Amino acid sequence: MGSAVYVQLSGTNVTPYLTPSANHPNPAHYNVTLSLSGAGGFASSVVITPSLVDVSDAAYAATAASWVYNSYNNPQVTEASFQTGPGNPTNLDPKPTQTAKLCSVSASGASTVTVTGLSYGKAVIEVAYPTFDGSEGFITAGGTSYPKDKIFALLDVKIVT
Repeated sequence: MGSAVYVQLSGTNVTPYLTPSANHPNPAHYNVTLSLSGAGGFASSVVITPSLVDVSDAAYAATAASWVYNSYNNPQVTEASFQTGPGNPTNLDPKPTQTAKLCSVSASGASTVTVTGLSYGKAVIEVAYPTFDGSEGFITAGGTSYPKDKIFALLDVKIVT
């Protein structure tokens, strides 16, 4: 078909939420479990390899753009940041940590990314490629360049102790 329309992810223990079948679109939604201690046979990090496919699941070779990886985590929360009153906890269990980072990703641009669990919890990693090989341009926010339009896959990461 000649046009990238889906991002597929592969890596050790990375599984799609739905298994794509012939003539059906790729779900572009994956999950993986990481362990901070290596318990349960889970690693503390995983190398993710994204690939582009067209509408018929044929491989598409990227030509001019680079991959962009984002780790979306819970915002930094502390007990002191909550207002007291009805519906607002004063004794949170478990105690929130000072660390907002649950999961890190290695630098954008590379053809693979290492996802590493940093704290117990859940995180979402976005793996994106610019639509039309980046011909629509990029925007810069917070010192990072993002494609104006993108195709992407999400990786839900569960981090256990």
